[in-house]
Amino acid sequence: MTRGLADARWHRRLRRAALVVGFVFAVSVGALWFVALRPTGLGGPAGYIIVAGHSMEPTLVTGDLVITQRRSSYAVGDIVAFSTGGGLVIHRIVGGDAVRGYDVQGDSKERPDLWHPRPGQVVGSLWLHLPQAGTALALLRQPASLAAVSAALAFLFAFSWRRPTRLPGGRTTRRLLTGPVRLRKASRG
Repeated sequence: MTRGLADARWHRRLRRAALVVGFVFAVSVGALWFVALRPTGLGGPAGYIIVAGHSMEPTLVTGDLVITQRRSSYAVGDIVAFSTGGGLVIHRIVGGDAVRGYDVQGDSKERPDLWHPRPGQVVGSLWLHLPQAGTALALLRQPASLAAVSAALAFLFAFSWRRPTRLPGGRTTRRLLTGPVRLRKASRG
C-alpha cells in the first residue's frame, strides 16, 4: 500500500514538472515570436513574403517563404523586400545608397530594375529562407483547408477531456471519454 502511494505521489510530481516545463517552453516561444517574428502589421520587425516569379532563381523559387527583418541600413549584396505600387518585390541590392535609392536586381536578370527603393519602402532584408513553406502556407489559407484543420482541432479538443474513474480500493484514475457523459445525482450517505 505504501509503495502504491509513493508511486502515485511520484507520478503527480512528474506530471506537475512536465506542466511547468511545458508552460515555460510555451512562454519562451511566445516571447521569441513577439520580439523577433511578430509581423510588421502588428508592430513587429518581421515581414513574411511568399515568393512568386522567377526573377530570383536559383536563390529563391516560387513557393518559398522568406522572412525579412527590418534593419537600420542595407548594403550591396543584401536581398531585400520592398514595396512598389503593385505589391512587394524581393530582389538583391547591387548598388546605390539610402539617399538616392538602392539599385536592385533579380538574380536571374541581366540588368538592374527601374525601381530605386529608399529605406522607407524597404520592408526588410532576408533573415530566414524556408524552401516551399510558402506553398504549404498558401494551401492552409484556403477555406477548405481551414475548415478541415478547425474540424480536426475541435475533434481532438472534444475527445481529449478525461473523467475520473473509480478503481477497486477507492483510488481514482482518469481515462479518455469514450461515450456520452452521464450525469448522476450525488448521493449523500
